[in-house]
Amino acid sequence: MINVDVFYNNLGQVIGFEAKGHGLGPDRIEKYDLICCAVSVLTITTANGITDYLQVQPAELSVDDGWLRLVLPTAPDGSLALDDWRKGQIDALLGSMVMGLEELVRDYGDYVQLKKRRWTS
Repeated sequence: MINVDVFYNNLGQVIGFEAKGHGLGPDRIEKYDLICCAVSVLTITTANGITDYLQVQPAELSVDDGWLRLVLPTAPDGSLALDDWRKGQIDALLGSMVMGLEELVRDYGDYVQLKKRRWTS
């Protein structure tokens, strides 16, 4: 099972996410590999877009086998500590990632789970 938590601040902004687990089922059917791959593509491409394309240094970025966590820098009031242009670009990237994950959950909810959580640092 793959679990993805999307972190929201009090303003409703996505400020990070964590994806963990693998899609392989006990019978190792290829479909599970494709679900894992789809989650990986969505989350890794989003993380790379933020760090490499937009040149934003996350407050936290951790990667390991079956695990990716990205948390954006926040101001003391919990809002994103970025200029307005980057906030808009990041909102588009993260919003697209969440839409893609929601589609996966709709079609393959037995193998991938998405939770939206309020962020507390």
